[in-house]
Amino acid sequence: MKSLKEITSVDKGHVLAGLFPELFKEWVDFIRTETRYFRNKEDYYRNNWQSKTFIAVGFWYKLVTDIEHLLRKFNVALYRNPKVFADQLFNGFFAVFTSNCLIHYAESERCSLEARLAIHLLFVQEKNVEHRIFKP
Repeated sequence: MKSLKEITSVDKGHVLAGLFPELFKEWVDFIRTETRYFRNKEDYYRNNWQSKTFIAVGFWYKLVTDIEHLLRKFNVALYRNPKVFADQLFNGFFAVFTSNCLIHYAESERCSLEARLAIHLLFVQEKNVEHRIFKP
């Protein structure tokens, strides 16, 4: 088994999927909600994005667009098939947006302690964008 520092984002998605298959739909719905949130606040974020952040606002919104496309393309397969869930949502740069969404999910009240701990173990070092602290 690879160490935590050696596994890829897709591997992390597979681990998470194996631990909590009952949460796929909830996570996919949460990711969909996050894309809508960022789409609805796009003007605000484009005008107020911190220039010191690791990620440029244009890149972030490219990820939002790409994830929206994945959600439409794979739809229910994302929460019915753990392989599709991990292979699609955690592939390449998509993992930047997906892991950020899961970290925000873990900070919500609806997240169980077990899921929160697993998400933090696998992804907390990858949190990229703070949001919901702004009041546009």
